[in-house]
Order: sequence, then structure tokens, then C-alpha cells
Amino acid sequence: MSDTLPPPVIELSEAELDGLIERLEHAIAHDLALSVDDLRILLQVLLSFAHWHERLSERDITLHKLRKLAGIVQSSEKLSHLLPKPSSSGKTKPPKAAKSNAEPPPEPVIHARCTHAIEGLQKGQICPECQRGKLYKYAPVTLLRFTGQSPLVCNQHLLERLRCNACGAYFTAELSPEAQADGEAGQTYGYSARAMMALHKYYAGLPFYRQHTLQQLFGTPISASTVFEQCEQVADAVQPVFKALMGQAASAVHYHLDDTTNRILNQGPTQKPDRKTGQLKTRSGIYTSGVMATLASRAEILLFQTNIGHGGEWIDQILKDRPPDAPIPILMCDALSRNFPSQIEFEKSLCNSHARREFVEVFEHFPDEVAWVLEHYALIWQHDTHCQEHQLTPAQRLSYHQAHSL
Repeated sequence: MSDTLPPPVIELSEAELDGLIERLEHAIAHDLALSVDDLRILLQVLLSFAHWHERLSERDITLHKLRKLAGIVQSSEKLSHLLPKPSSSGKTKPPKAAKSNAEPPPEPVIHARCTHAIEGLQKGQICPECQRGKLYKYAPVTLLRFTGQSPLVCNQHLLERLRCNACGAYFTAELSPEAQADGEAGQTYGYSARAMMALHKYYAGLPFYRQHTLQQLFGTPISASTVFEQCEQVADAVQPVFKALMGQAASAVHYHLDDTTNRILNQGPTQKPDRKTGQLKTRSGIYTSGVMATLASRAEILLFQTNIGHGGEWIDQILKDRPPDAPIPILMCDALSRNFPSQIEFEKSLCNSHARREFVEVFEHFPDEVAWVLEHYALIWQHDTHCQEHQLTPAQRLSYHQAHSL
């Protein structure tokens, strides 16, 4: 089975579907060509059919999951949604909405405080209303005002310069410490500007060209190639930090590993050696693989990688520099063999969430059996909540689960 992403789901209303069928019948009856839009829809339908037919033929997907991926059914995995409880009248009640445990929104960070004085009045002055009392300081009225500005602001620094009228020597003022903290003299784009460009690209998902056009709207255009070069400066600066984190993660005692599909637009199929046989294989599936490495000090390191590769290849890359005297690590992931390390010995700790999900996928085929399993599976989460509330150590948590969750 190929690793390519499934084609996007096409949503057509009943009227749009009827119109498409009518145009197809008319084109067949009169030997006419279809429009580009109709051909595009038919191509997507054909690709979708071929993709899901392949998945079903490989038996790695159930009909329930197929309906969920196609957007036909609700994607909830809660037992209350899968098996609603009937009311006393015999009618089925809709599942109750979960109570919101969300924290209140944080207080806004105040970047600047502006004080506005009362014109014509001051402390100790006779009250203009009653003409008897005197005015005194009172608690000010607070008004929060959010203002907008360009993501990147251009500041001009004028450095005072003197010249000797005898020898012609120049003497130039130094940049202020605040300006030097954001970049060296002669550096057009400060460290803060570089960081902002990188955040917009890799956190907010704003392409380089879009950043260029956005800055153009604010009157301070910066070319897309310049934004790329500045982001490259950030990448070069954090590369030693990344390598240091990789080195620390190599000696961790516990790992959480998972991956999810992603997309790199200009990345085509490539040849990669198989981890077991060493033979080259054509690979095209792009994944973001994430690892959370827990050190002996309980500190956690998060590492991500997006490329043509799976989580097992990513954990192999992290573990290749593992100290030989380090203890056998524990790996928590799903049961896919491609996620397991291939070079060192490790202890499996398979994911209960993934296991529970497989029961949910076959709920429609075995509703009574799956409901019984999910009810008993819920005890694991209840016991783990107890461990978290009582702040048990990992050893205490393991003993508690061995006593109550088996």
C-alpha cells in the first residue's frame, strides 16, 4: 500500500449532485465535452474511490473508520455517543455535553502604560461643582485599548558624528545598549525581527511571499527571499541548541512517540533503505514524527521532524548516540512495528488510547461486546486520574495500576 495522503473529501449538495448527473447524461447523449470544473470533480471522485478501495482491500481500515474519514458519521469515540442511554420514557436522550474545565482566559500583558492628566484641575484645588471641598487623588479609571501595528517596524538610528577640522578624524556615537541587544551594528534585521519572521512562517503558517505582501500593505515591504534568508539565520543560530537537545534525549529513560501525516509541497518520492534489509525502497509518505523524551531528572524534551519517514526512523536517529551504559529505555507508542527502534534493546509500553480506538472502530459489528470492553477500559483512566491527583511517583503509579487496572 502506498504512503500517499488520501484525496480531499468533496462535499456536494443534493442539488449540485443532481446537476452534475444531468450534465453527464447530456454530454453522453450528445457526444459533448465536459467543463474543466466537472472533470476536476470526477477526477477527485475517481482518486478517492481508488484510494479507499486499496485501503479496504488491504484490510487495514474498517467500514466505520471509512465512514468517519469520509465525514459521514461523527468522529466521537465516547461511549455515551456510541451507545446513548434511554430515558425512563423509553426515548433515547442525546448525550450530555461535557462540563467545561477550561480555565478563564489569561489577563492581557500590558506593554505600555499611558497616563492622561485632567486639564484645568489639580490636587488641592477647590471643587468646581460645590465650591466648598478640595480635590484629592482618587483611584484612576482603567481603560484597556488594543492597537494594531505592522508585524515588523523599521526604526532609524541616527548616530551623532564629529570630525576634526585639522586631521579629519571621525568620531561616531555608539549604539545604545538596547539597540545592541537586538543586533550588531550594521545588522539591518534585528534578532527580534528574525524571530518574528520565523514564528510567522513555522508557527502561524504564513508563507514567505504572504509575509512580503503583508508588510507591503503596511508600507515597509520586505521581499520573500529576504524573509527566507533571515529565517535561515534563525535556523543556524538554534542548530547548536537542537543538537544539544538531541544529545540529551539520547540518554532519556522514557520516550513517547507518535506521528501524523503532513505535506511538503515540493517533496516527491525518494529512495530510502529499509531499516531491516537495507534494500532501497521508493517512499512517498510524509509524516511529522514527534518524540517526548523524559530524562532521569523528570525533565521533558520535545523533538519533531517532518520528512519522508516514520516514527521508528526518527527514534533510531535519536538513539544512535545513546551511551552504552544507559539503562534499557521504555518506549510508549502504538503497536505498529514501524515505530519500534531497530538498533537497541527497549521495553515496550503500548498505548491504551490506540488500543481502545480499535474497539471503537468495530462497534457497529459488536455493539454489546465493545460496550462491555469500553466500560471496563474506563477504569484505567479513572485509576490514572487517581495517581495524578495523589502525585504518585512512576514506581507507585505502576504498582497502583498493577493492583487495580489488570
